Amino acid sequence: MSGLIVGWVDFTHDEPQPAVALLLLFTVLLGAVKPRLAWLWALLCTAGLPLAYIILLALGLKPAGWPSPGLYATLLAVIPAMLGALGGVLINYIIRVLRRKD
Repeated sequence: MSGLIVGWVDFTHDEPQPAVALLLLFTVLLGAVKPRLAWLWALLCTAGLPLAYIILLALGLKPAGWPSPGLYATLLAVIPAMLGALGGVLINYIIRVLRRKD
């Protein structure tokens, strides 16, 4: 679901920054909550981008800006998604270490 939301934001905005910021937010939160599945959260959130484009185009909507050089370029979002998920894992680890010290 979060990947489709990120895809919708990317579809409705001409610039990629809002979608990347939201992608990072979702993957950090998901990576912190379930760190063992961080890689899966990153892949699922990334897969939502082209899927949202396909669904919204099938519904007859037009994107604010087309990904350059093509739709497959949305899969490059796996890089910030993985970084966000790993950041969430790090946050989870830090919280666990700090709780042990108490």
